[in-house]
Amino acid sequence: MVNTYINVNEEPKNLSNLFELLYVLFSEKVKVDEKLNIMKERFGIRTTEEIRERMLNIESLLDAVVNRELNRILGEKLAIIDELNEQYRREWKKESEEQMQKRVEEQVQKRAEEERKKAKAESRLKFESFLEDLRNSGYSEEQIAELVKIYGSN
Repeated sequence: MVNTYINVNEEPKNLSNLFELLYVLFSEKVKVDEKLNIMKERFGIRTTEEIRERMLNIESLLDAVVNRELNRILGEKLAIIDELNEQYRREWKKESEEQMQKRVEEQVQKRAEEERKKAKAESRLKFESFLEDLRNSGYSEEQIAELVKIYGSN
């Protein structure tokens, strides 16, 4: 255990030095050997191998805590990304199905219209052929017109 004593009866000479020391001690950016060197050179604090080992243990512990928290946050972010991807896939699939259904309906309507036109053309040809047969059978144009009026042109 490392004991640190602060004399509360004396006013600190320079409060910014205390904050600087605390920054160095708790900084993730400064490695243990650098911290020990700064403590010795800048603040005149004697360091021992026991202090170094304890600081290494603390650094390892802090790294583990930071890594655990980063993994937790990363896991949450990945879960959100997965959820958004799944939502996108469902929407894309739904949209694709709707687009496909619309295309099929358009094709069905187009083919039905083509079949109607074809049937109408065939019907018209048959009707024209029928009228020609009537003419060839000796019906007059007035009689044919009367039949067309009664039965329609198609």
